[in-house]
Amino acid sequence: MSEQVSIAVPIGVSGPMTGLFQKFDIILSSKYMPYLSIAIGALALLLLFKTNFIWKNDFNSDLIITSMATNRDQNSAEVLVKEEINFELIKSNTGLVEYVNKALSEKWRYAWGGYGQKATDGVVESLVRQYPIVNTIWREYMMGAVMDNTRLSDCFGLVKGYLFTDKNETLIYNKTYDVNTALAYNRAEEKGVLSTMPDIPGVILYKKGHVGIYCGEGLFIEMLGHGVGMREGGVSNGKITSGSEFTNWFKDVNITYEQQK
Repeated sequence: MSEQVSIAVPIGVSGPMTGLFQKFDIILSSKYMPYLSIAIGALALLLLFKTNFIWKNDFNSDLIITSMATNRDQNSAEVLVKEEINFELIKSNTGLVEYVNKALSEKWRYAWGGYGQKATDGVVESLVRQYPIVNTIWREYMMGAVMDNTRLSDCFGLVKGYLFTDKNETLIYNKTYDVNTALAYNRAEEKGVLSTMPDIPGVILYKKGHVGIYCGEGLFIEMLGHGVGMREGGVSNGKITSGSEFTNWFKDVNITYEQQK
């Protein structure tokens, strides 16, 4: 026996089609109702998945699925997550240079998606879960940062970590600053090819998928993957003399560049 369900659907349309859309009857056999319920449930799960996960083109990577940024580093007690933060602290180019020099001296290690978190077992496993394509391969290398009592970062994580650090030197995640290298370069108001780079410490060197931080006197600092970590490079007269072959430069929009005397 079939079960008849009449559904009245008011729709604000006009014209000859109005009567067609005002009411329709659906005649369903009872045996098909479970399948309809399953289809509706599957649609609901799909919508939930799309809400909680995004496609994100991250630095040094192919297109992958990653969890929403507000869920990052739940295992790190040091990293706080806030939507809006007033750091009450000017982020300057000289401050950025001091920050990356400190990272170099402390021998931070590379972790894709890292931005200066203190290395712990929980932080390493969290980063492996978030970015398994790369971090699974380098888990043992990343765990070495725990033994060395140092921190984890990727190349642009050096800049983001500086921006995330408040006046009390607490690392606080802020999604406003969480962009990849391409977006950071594209939205920069001052940028150009390497041959036009001004001799200003804190200027960021750029090539597709990678950045370094110029520190003055012809030196830059970068964070490299593949087990390399922090290292120095050289640039002179608009040409790279050592280190990664950067092609462009830019001033990050979140950094205040002090006037050169």
